[in-house]
This record gives sequence, structure tokens and C-alpha cells, in this order.
Amino acid sequence: MSSTRSDGELLPDDGNLPTILKQFDITDGSCLEIGCGTGGNSIWLASKGFDCTGIDLASAALRIAADGARSAGVHLRLIRGVFPEGLPEESVEEGSLDLIFERGVLELVTFPAQQRKYLKRVARLLAPEGVYYALISRKQGSPLPGGGPLWTATQVRRAISPHLRILLLRPVLQDPGDKSSAPVWLCAASRKRGGWLRRPDFMSRVVRRL
Repeated sequence: MSSTRSDGELLPDDGNLPTILKQFDITDGSCLEIGCGTGGNSIWLASKGFDCTGIDLASAALRIAADGARSAGVHLRLIRGVFPEGLPEESVEEGSLDLIFERGVLELVTFPAQQRKYLKRVARLLAPEGVYYALISRKQGSPLPGGGPLWTATQVRRAISPHLRILLLRPVLQDPGDKSSAPVWLCAASRKRGGWLRRPDFMSRVVRRL
């Protein structure tokens, strides 16, 4: 669940998430959190006006997320299942999501055919200017809690590039405020076609840095 500051403002579980929103000028819209757990990030986003859907296999975590949303006075659409198979086609319209995000989920999808299925569904769900944001356990570090194998930058690119346009790939810490937290890759990507019409200059600068 989301934590709160001393002034009562909600904070997300993922300290990198506000940076992503700011960097890619994501101020509102619809989002999907894959592996939402107890919902801290989605609750925080909903408190900012986002329309949030979370999917997770753990019933206990989803109950905590639902309780947290009620306490925060926000609405979350929570689905029990494993992405992508567990997300009903009718639950989220294709091409409608401004943000899809996850932490340590893609790395658990170890078979290439399943990775392709996963990322193809992400690409179909993203709006033309939508962003897919993922934290992936980085080689030379320790896996995210409950995470899978450690990935190199080349492995990240090989998995994601056939399906999405990588906008940003950089090494960060899972918790930017804790130097002892797990090293991860922060990856942001968009649909390959039809997106980013409002920010072409910014996009070209990001891609040149890769």
C-alpha cells in the first residue's frame, strides 16, 4: 500500500515512477499496473486523477489493494490473474492505455514465445502516445524481491525492441533513495507506430542517447 508523508500526501511504492511521469509528460489518462501487488503505485496514480487497472495473481494482495483504495477514497479496477492471459480482452480496450508499468514481472517470463506474447499484448494496449515502463533486475546486482534472472542491457533490447520502440534504458536503483537497494534497468518504451506526435523533438533527443 502507498505510504504517506508527514503532510498526509500519498507516496508511490516505486520511487522512480514520479520521474517517469515527469520525464514523459504523463499527467493523466488510463493506466495498467502488471503485478500490482498491494496497489501502492496504482493508488497513488488514482489519487492524481488516473484511471487505474491492476492485475495480480495474489488474492491477499488484491484485498489489501482494495482496502487501501477505499481508505484513500479512490477507485481501482482490480483483476486477479497473470498477464497477458489473465487480462480479459473486454476489460481494457486496445490502444487505450497511456501508461503500462511493472516491476520485476517481465523477467519472470523466461520462455521467448511467452515474452513475445506478453510484449505484443503490451503494444496492442498502449495508446499512440502511451508509455510502457518497466524495472528489470540488472546483471551485476541482486534480483528484485520475487524476481527472476538478472538481465544485461543487450537482453533487454533483444526482448523489447522487436515489439516496442525503446525510448530510455538506463541503470538505476530500485529505490532511488536507498543506495543499498537492488540495481535495475529502468526501461521506457512506446508503440512503434503512430505515437509521440506531440513530442517529436523530445523523442529524438531521448533516442539519440541510447
